[in-house]
Amino acid sequence: CETQVHLHLVKRERFPPTILNSDGISESGDASTTLALEDTDQFIAVITPAIEIGRNVKLQNDLNVKVFARVGREFSRPEENDVTARFVNATAGAGDFTASKEIEQAVTSVDAGLSLFRTGKASLDVGYEGRFSANETEHSGYLRGNLKF
Repeated sequence: CETQVHLHLVKRERFPPTILNSDGISESGDASTTLALEDTDQFIAVITPAIEIGRNVKLQNDLNVKVFARVGREFSRPEENDVTARFVNATAGAGDFTASKEIEQAVTSVDAGLSLFRTGKASLDVGYEGRFSANETEHSGYLRGNLKF
């Protein structure tokens, strides 16, 4: 059983970047509070420098397992997402208003997983991905298989 331990700095980028594009929306219902949302188009880019520690273990001739943990800090632009709206039946001159949602700037990402693979043939990956900030928490998991042909 051959073992390798590695620690390195990785740079993760979310590509393609997130593009929020929505046609205008009109509500139905009580006419006095019906909203109309204008079209929106926004580009959001995220980069995550991270440190990963892992271990590769050769189980058999071409069967290997890689176990890893990664922690990083996300940086994104812009800092908020804006949507402009108006009340459909508002009096003349009432104008539009903008609703803004802050895009978290202090986000820590944590990933952990393992990959079981045959060199140059196939792999099976299982893992956890988490994002943590002062106001939001996200958890997800994955199971992914690859077969080279």
